[in-house]
Amino acid sequence: AAATESAEGGEVRGAAASQTSDSNVVAVEEVIAARGSIPISSRYTTTRTLESEYIIEKKVVGSGMSGPVQLATGIDDNQKYAVKSFKKKGLSSRKRQELKSEVEIYLSLDHPHIARLEMVFESEEEIDLVMEYMAGGELYDRLSKCKQYTEALAADTAYQMLLAVAYLHAHQVAHRDLKLENFLYEKKETNHLKLI
Repeated sequence: AAATESAEGGEVRGAAASQTSDSNVVAVEEVIAARGSIPISSRYTTTRTLESEYIIEKKVVGSGMSGPVQLATGIDDNQKYAVKSFKKKGLSSRKRQELKSEVEIYLSLDHPHIARLEMVFESEEEIDLVMEYMAGGELYDRLSKCKQYTEALAADTAYQMLLAVAYLHAHQVAHRDLKLENFLYEKKETNHLKLI
């Protein structure tokens, strides 16, 4: 599959390039046909709304090309999530294709060291991506606060990073924005890293 640059600035590979509808960016049927290994169709909807399933909080937990990444709480499970929203109006065909590719690839990924795309809500106006919330912060921030970093902890950190990258490469995906800021800790009290 051809490589494209993701909406976050990194290149991604994989997922079919054609669209099934002029109004929908994501072609979930193509992702299921191409990957099919994990439940995908249940994590994508054009009929339900973000607000019907999540309470969006005022807290901004990050930023991206689309703007702020906001904290949300699941109504059914009371869990915390990170939400990225993209307005479809005004997206160039190139940016639309990048977003399509990023979402379709993310839907197909399932690895303990890659942050999970939990849900995609697509309407005529926008796409909302509900991501696993990584409460532990960035690897970069944790390293900058450390006065000492043991060899064992450094080895474990590098191992987790390489597991994520190896998984992507095994699935023909090139992240192309690998940096310490894109590796996040699951919780403040653990050393479990995930790539975003």
